[in-house]
Amino acid sequence: MDQAIREAAPLAFGVALSPLPIAAVIVILSTANARANASAFVATWVLGILAVGLTVFAIPGLETNRGDPTKLAGAIRSVLGLLLIALAWKQWRSRPASRKDAEVPAWMAKLETIGVGQAAWTGFLFSVVNPKNLVFTGAAAAAIDASRLDPMQQFVALLSYAGLASVTVAVPVIGFFVFGHRAEATLSRFKDWLIGNNAAVMTVLLVVLAAVILIGAVEIING
Repeated sequence: MDQAIREAAPLAFGVALSPLPIAAVIVILSTANARANASAFVATWVLGILAVGLTVFAIPGLETNRGDPTKLAGAIRSVLGLLLIALAWKQWRSRPASRKDAEVPAWMAKLETIGVGQAAWTGFLFSVVNPKNLVFTGAAAAAIDASRLDPMQQFVALLSYAGLASVTVAVPVIGFFVFGHRAEATLSRFKDWLIGNNAAVMTVLLVVLAAVILIGAVEIING
């Protein structure tokens, strides 16, 4: 099980280190019913990740590839790594001239007035509908499913993945619960930094993940 978790961990960090979901939960912490709204966001974020993983587990035929990864799996990972490099280049090209030029997305401004239901839906959308997160979670679940684990161990590995992928959205909420409104100023500055540096952070993140995936692909193909 440890091996399955290690293989999925880089993909979990790819989900966790996305700046915009972190900024979104910080905005939600400024709403009138902050505790309930933020809790709903984090809960559905985690449930969304688990839903994607369990769906992958249920796809017929994946279990026939259990054991060592095939050459085809290495080729698919190579394509994914190259796509991530292309996305990194696109992110870098789209970066603003300076942090001051970075605009707050219109959808993020609307989060300041949402309720529990909308916060829950937003968390679900970020973890499931976001293409990058969907691909990463699907790939992680496939890697776990291809391991020689029984169903309960697979579920525990998926829970571990979901926990790692949720750390960055959970930490601001925990900080708010512990320190209350005293944490608002710090969280607000962090949110502004995330928005201003979103393109740069995503570029670095995608390049690092691409390198990890490509190295693994080469090992599989040459193995």
